[in-house]
Amino acid sequence: FEFVFTDSYHEDTYIFTAQVKRDSMTGMCIDRRGVGTRLVGKRFLRKIDVTGKWSGKTEGKLGTCDIDLALVHKDKVDIRGEFNPPLWYNFSDAKFEKGTLSFSAMNVSESNLNQKSVFTAVVKGDIMEGTINHLGKHSKFAAQRGRKWAEPIEIFNGKNLDGWKSIRHVNVNNWKVIDSVLSNTAAGAHIVHERKFQDFKLHLEFKVPEHSNSGVYLRGRYEIQIEDYYGKPANSRGCGGIYSRIKPLVNACKPHGQWQTLDATL
Repeated sequence: FEFVFTDSYHEDTYIFTAQVKRDSMTGMCIDRRGVGTRLVGKRFLRKIDVTGKWSGKTEGKLGTCDIDLALVHKDKVDIRGEFNPPLWYNFSDAKFEKGTLSFSAMNVSESNLNQKSVFTAVVKGDIMEGTINHLGKHSKFAAQRGRKWAEPIEIFNGKNLDGWKSIRHVNVNNWKVIDSVLSNTAAGAHIVHERKFQDFKLHLEFKVPEHSNSGVYLRGRYEIQIEDYYGKPANSRGCGGIYSRIKPLVNACKPHGQWQTLDATL
């Protein structure tokens, strides 16, 4: 395939040409000066699963009751679950396809002892909404997955660049530790942490000089813009924006030379 990308911010145009084989891509990226860079890509398909502890309620023919369901999702055909308290047991026939979870379980209430219930729900992130079919009678249920964050991890030790590596323009790496601060003294290589994270919260404290422009990439894809942007209208390409995607509700940027705090949840 081939497409043209125009970067109006840097006033440049790039032509991407690549061949795609299954989940891999190889080709070239050529700028307006005719300078080419080899392009290699791999499709990233994040596994979406239902593992976790879900809490919610049922409403309808089966009455109103609280439910707590623990799920372990290993692959498409290996989903295990357990209710607590055990209003249902013998969790079976579980499938998760195209965002819809379905499974069966035996009901243990006095009036419905040893009768099978079929659960079907649409899962969107940490919310599950669906129906319970019990002997032709339908009830609604909804549940939310609980998230428990682990203890904070310090990814910069304030002493050296242990745990970090340079990427892009690696022969011009100007990152240094100065007075316990991770500092970039001139344009050059980017740095990335050697550990990889999926869902995370990032706490960042930063200070920028006048007319500076930088950023922090989350998962290597979404850039939080960091620059000298005090007093300007909020913009997706301004400080605190997800670059070219989402603008902040307000421009909370302080004047250059002052320490600022940024927290990101992904």
